[in-house]
Amino acid sequence: LITLQDKATGKTFPHVNLLEEEADAGDAWDFSPPWIPGEVVRSPRFDFVSRLEELGPVRARLSTSGVMNVPACLHGDARSQERADMPIRFEFTMYPGIRRVDVKLTLDNTARDHRVRLRVPMGVKTGSVRSQSHLAVINRPIARSVEQEPWRQPPTQLLPFREWLACEDQSVGLAVAFKGMYDYEAHVHPLTGRPEVSVTLVRGFDLMGRRNTMQRGGPASDAVYTPGAQCQGLQVMEWAYLPYAADANDKAPFLKLAQAFLYPPVTHAIRSEPEGATSDGIPMPFRWNGDNIQFSAFKRSDAQDGYILRLYENQGRHTEVDLHTHGFRQAFLAGMDEDAREDLPMQDGALRLAFAPYKALTIKLR
Repeated sequence: LITLQDKATGKTFPHVNLLEEEADAGDAWDFSPPWIPGEVVRSPRFDFVSRLEELGPVRARLSTSGVMNVPACLHGDARSQERADMPIRFEFTMYPGIRRVDVKLTLDNTARDHRVRLRVPMGVKTGSVRSQSHLAVINRPIARSVEQEPWRQPPTQLLPFREWLACEDQSVGLAVAFKGMYDYEAHVHPLTGRPEVSVTLVRGFDLMGRRNTMQRGGPASDAVYTPGAQCQGLQVMEWAYLPYAADANDKAPFLKLAQAFLYPPVTHAIRSEPEGATSDGIPMPFRWNGDNIQFSAFKRSDAQDGYILRLYENQGRHTEVDLHTHGFRQAFLAGMDEDAREDLPMQDGALRLAFAPYKALTIKLR
């Protein structure tokens, strides 16, 4: 476990970074606990060895390594008496001046029929979890709805997300950005009254369509044997903790810092070309004001008659922004089919765009 202290706000977030391992009697469609309750294994039970790997002007890096001993598999619906040693190694990296802790986990998955999750106490009192979806920042209540009539599949507590999760109160918050993790579960701790978020890191299961699970009445598909879905061997996962000061006018004030972690820049050498162009003829990047306006795509049009830029508003606000381009003389508002629909006035490569809440715009440039 680690404790984060945000020196900018004075807020401390204790006991984050717990790993929790449990039986998985589900299939490719759903996680399901087994009918016979079994052992839940948590990382603080075991000894870890920590080492300061690097401490310099560019970054500081701490590693901590240990072995979690877990049941090896399921026998029927019960966790086995046989055990498996599961080596794990964390690397924590910090950079001067950047309010973020980057985490890299290397886990040797030697067990079967189980799920490993990251469990994070979010450290603030709130009744909702904020997350990124495809085109919007959304708030979901932690209290889940209760079924009003019997369903073959009870409402799941697992919810989807993209890129990051966050909880905040009136003054501070904690966000966690994830590379390649897509579901979470949240609950309020009965003693602290604060939410804890659990994010799935790895699952192992044998069948695509298991029958008679606790989570679902009946199969979701034919029962197909899928041994590769046990995800055996080395697994590498990355996430980052981002404490922040809450802003009533910005649902995600940490977003640029999260995106810098999720999508680091890629550099490559190019030959000298005319000003404003790269070696493949694509003009240099754009700039615009408005943190709630997000980049979606930039590419040559399918008809090869211009370039397509897509942006979207992700916080539910009417917004006007000034978009500055380089090397373009014409701009059109286009449909998703890339056909130009409306001329956009452009002067010296600049144009003004109006976004309705959660609106995506396609701009065709020539």
